[in-house]
Amino acid sequence: MLKRDKDSIKDIIQSNPILEAHSKAFYTLSKEVTSNLSSTYVRNKIKEGKSITYLTPPEVVTYILENKLYQ
Repeated sequence: MLKRDKDSIKDIIQSNPILEAHSKAFYTLSKEVTSNLSSTYVRNKIKEGKSITYLTPPEVVTYILENKLYQ
C-alpha cells in the first residue's frame, strides 16, 4: 500500500476491521513513497481494454487477467 496525497495508511488500516485483522500483511517501506495512482484508474484502463502492465506488478496483472476481473 502506498501513501497517496495526505492519507494516513495507519489510520486507514485501523478504521477498517478487515484491514486491521490483516495488518501484518502490509509492508512498511523505509523511505516514503507516494503515488496518485488510483485503483479506479486501473480498473477503468482494464474496462477500456488498455494495458496496465506498467501500473501494477506482473503477478497482479496475471491474476486480474486470469480471473477476468474488472471487465
